[in-house]
Amino acid sequence: AFVIFDLFSQWMGFQTSVRPEYVYPVTPAIQHLQSQPGLFRIVGVGHLLPADTSMIYGLHDMRGQDPINIGRYEELLTGSKGDPIFLFWLYKLPNVLEPLNVRYIVAPVSAIPPDTGDNRFKEVYRNEVVIFENRRALPRAWVVHKTREIFDPIEARQYLLGRSFKPAQEVVLSEHSPKPVIPPPGFAEKV
Repeated sequence: AFVIFDLFSQWMGFQTSVRPEYVYPVTPAIQHLQSQPGLFRIVGVGHLLPADTSMIYGLHDMRGQDPINIGRYEELLTGSKGDPIFLFWLYKLPNVLEPLNVRYIVAPVSAIPPDTGDNRFKEVYRNEVVIFENRRALPRAWVVHKTREIFDPIEARQYLLGRSFKPAQEVVLSEHSPKPVIPPPGFAEKV
């Protein structure tokens, strides 16, 4: 009994429980993102919002930290595969943010909007961080009727990252597929 009393008295308060709001504070930037309507993804640049931490706030990140990654997704974003924590710390934005539904980029205050030549990134918040809105982000799901078959993975990746790829209008397939069904004029699809 003395040993148990001694251990408890020695280590009392050493491993305290901490309230979640002290570990994961809801900052004004997080509140801003949480207040935005619709279903969208975000991405943090540098050491801001490492992969998966945004889940705590109910936000969706384009990255993941899982030893079981989808190889094609990782290869599309980074050019290689096999890193269990790919894009954990993101320093360079991939060119495929629109089809990934990435609407907001959280960056250090010193950041400037990515230079894309088309003003698609608009600064919408500046305080402890800067948040850019990607005005060309696509919805989580959409319908297209044009297909392009590219069987070589390297060629497919180059096309997907190139300026001629229009993700809102076509899909790139790595295998033969039946021809898409073209709806009659005036028909509106809904996802």
